[in-house]
Amino acid sequence: MMRLKTFLPRLFLIGLLCQATCAPATTWLLEDAVSHTVLSEENVETTPATQGLTPLMALYVLLKNTPEPSAEVLDWAQATFISQSPEALDGLIHATGRRPESLLDAMNQTMKAWDLSIRFESLSAPIKATPHELLKATQAFLTDFPYVKGWSTLSRKKIGKQVFENRARSLPLLGTQSLLIPLGNEQSALIWVAKSEPPARTLFMIVLDAASERDLNQRVLKEVQTGLYDWSTFEVHKARTPLTALPVYGGKHPTVNVGLAQPLWVSLPHSALKKTQTDPFIMKLLYEAPLMAPLEKGAPIGTLQLEAPGQATRQLPVIALDAVQQDGRWRRLIDTLKLIFNFNR
Repeated sequence: MMRLKTFLPRLFLIGLLCQATCAPATTWLLEDAVSHTVLSEENVETTPATQGLTPLMALYVLLKNTPEPSAEVLDWAQATFISQSPEALDGLIHATGRRPESLLDAMNQTMKAWDLSIRFESLSAPIKATPHELLKATQAFLTDFPYVKGWSTLSRKKIGKQVFENRARSLPLLGTQSLLIPLGNEQSALIWVAKSEPPARTLFMIVLDAASERDLNQRVLKEVQTGLYDWSTFEVHKARTPLTALPVYGGKHPTVNVGLAQPLWVSLPHSALKKTQTDPFIMKLLYEAPLMAPLEKGAPIGTLQLEAPGQATRQLPVIALDAVQQDGRWRRLIDTLKLIFNFNR
């Protein structure tokens, strides 16, 4: 009897240890869609194999290249989007009249256009991709997909959105639009959440290998809620507006305005903002002097180095916002002498 009492607790502990170590660890990655700042992540160093992205990308390519989708095509598209089954995808391919080989080629060309190394070898084999690659594909897919012809006719009531709708009354997710798409099974999903009320936010998330559908839902709701209400996103600098003016030698203008080709957004947790009483951003402009005319508009000038609390240093390309034409020989000679003797213009 004593041995049995001693053995049962040990057996229970062994069971807990096996459950913790044998079950696949949940992977998730949450990112702000505007600043591309990672708000939370777990186990992102893994490279999982997933089947779910294949039918979604096939659906995307087929609809985007079908100018006037028929009712049959849209029916098969809806079935593919909801079930992600090979049978539904085969029906969609047959309805569009597309050859599987050309479809695979178009899918890989899309990955290349999105600057991703993901490659589809077949319409049935799973792909291997890092969570960051999957999230980038998710963002491109969900950002562009609503503009694909025929999307508005697809039913959105059956694709997992109820995860948010059923819990919005008990969680502060009112005023948001959301979309949760299962990725091959009920334990993995792609998520899009947009809050239109000021301050407007858009988040993308990917969850892989959750212990159960319930665990996936809880993880999504917890991380999205934290991302929406414990972080703020700032526009640090607008696109194609001057950062500063730099001296130019040998040109008809003594200076050139420089800036960024794309707007610069940064997301910061509120905890980091509370610790900082001054401007939390440190920006340094790095370039090779002197700048010599001629300079074309949009020409690369240097790099903007951005430091923000708790984040890795970001490097952003700086371009010329104006063209500077080369001046005559006399001005170029004077500027050359100034450079030789280190005179300021």
